[in-house]
Amino acid sequence: MQISLKVEPAGFVLSVKDNGCGFLLESPAARTPPDPARPANGNGLGNMRQRLKEIGGECEIKSAPRAGTNVTFRVPMKLSVS
Repeated sequence: MQISLKVEPAGFVLSVKDNGCGFLLESPAARTPPDPARPANGNGLGNMRQRLKEIGGECEIKSAPRAGTNVTFRVPMKLSVS
């Protein structure tokens, strides 16, 4: 797993990347292969996107079966210099 944090003038970018099993982005119900350890499909990805949108940020998710996942959060913030 790789985690990176980059501070920019408008905020920060947090990226989390793994080389795990990945998943299909188009339809959480169509995950290949389905994960028997999960009792049901959740709505966590949608929640992350919505919460960041509410504060003017972005959540970008890239994944594919057997190719890992990369999630990037762009979070706006006001930087003050003392």
